[in-house]
Amino acid sequence: MEEVEFAKEERLRRRPLRLQSGEAVSETQQSEKEELPRRTAVQTKTDYMVVQKMKKENHHENPDQSFSSKEQQKPNH
Repeated sequence: MEEVEFAKEERLRRRPLRLQSGEAVSETQQSEKEELPRRTAVQTKTDYMVVQKMKKENHHENPDQSFSSKEQQKPNH
C-alpha cells in the first residue's frame, strides 16, 4: 500500500501526466527535455499505441510478444 502511494507521489513530482494529456506537451517539453532527455511525447504515444493494440487484439498470449514485435518494427524511436 505504501509503495503504491510513493509511486503516485513520485509520478506527480515528475509531471508525466501533463505529457500524456498531449495538449500541454509544447508548454512542458522544454523543461522536460532538460530533465528527461529521451522521454519524449513520441515515446509516450508509442507506449499508448502498444497498449491500445494489445487491447484491440485481446489475445491472452504472452504480452511480451506484442511488445518485442513492436520494438522490432520501430527501432530507436
